[in-house]
Amino acid sequence: MLEDCQQCENQEKDRMRQLEEEVVRAREVQEAERNERVRVETERRAQGQGEATQRDNDLRAQLEEITNLLHEEAECEQLKALNDERYAEKQERRGKKDSDVDALKEMVQQLIAQNDAIRNEAAEHRASLEGKPGIDGVLEALDQRKQEHSALLSSIADGWRSDSVKQHEDILQAVTSTANQQIPFNVQNKALSDEVKILFAEIGNLREKKLNFRWVLRSATFSTKTPVRSRGTNHLTAKEERRGSIPRMGHAPTLSATGTIDASPG
Repeated sequence: MLEDCQQCENQEKDRMRQLEEEVVRAREVQEAERNERVRVETERRAQGQGEATQRDNDLRAQLEEITNLLHEEAECEQLKALNDERYAEKQERRGKKDSDVDALKEMVQQLIAQNDAIRNEAAEHRASLEGKPGIDGVLEALDQRKQEHSALLSSIADGWRSDSVKQHEDILQAVTSTANQQIPFNVQNKALSDEVKILFAEIGNLREKKLNFRWVLRSATFSTKTPVRSRGTNHLTAKEERRGSIPRMGHAPTLSATGTIDASPG
């Protein structure tokens, strides 16, 4: 009986040990399951977070693509507007260029017409000059006229020179005869003084004529050496040149009260 109790007790202890071992194994399994659930939950959460991040990144990428597309579309619109503006400016420049070309063509046509008119006028002028003498004929005529003027001036100078010499001799004779007649009587006589003054005035006039004649000859010689004047210039004859070119000298030698000759200018 005691052995049966002992055996029952041992069986109970074995049973309790087995139960405890089962409890330990159950706790380990439960702990393992709990850890597995935590791991699975962690992995699920991590996977969900990764998927959310991926979705976020995908959305961000899509938004960025949309934004880029909008920017590109705006740039395309700007480029299109710029191209339209450039095309309009190009068309305007082309129209202006066409108008400038038309104006240039018109100007060229006017120049061609003017050249034709000038050419026709020159031809008409040449045709009108065919019957007229040339430059050689004009120069020959001018040379002949110059020779005629030189001959005329030479003849006038010779005649004037002979007249001056004759007048000078006559005056000297008159002065000599007057002096021979009057000086022996009274040199200081008033009538003789007046006569002598007159004679010396005539001598002074002759001297002035002689100087003027020399000046005329010098002017005539210089005028023959001057270039030929252009057509239409008024030419003076030799007689008119003598009349207009001889200066008037208003001084003649006078006889002072003491009988000496005063030749100083007045």
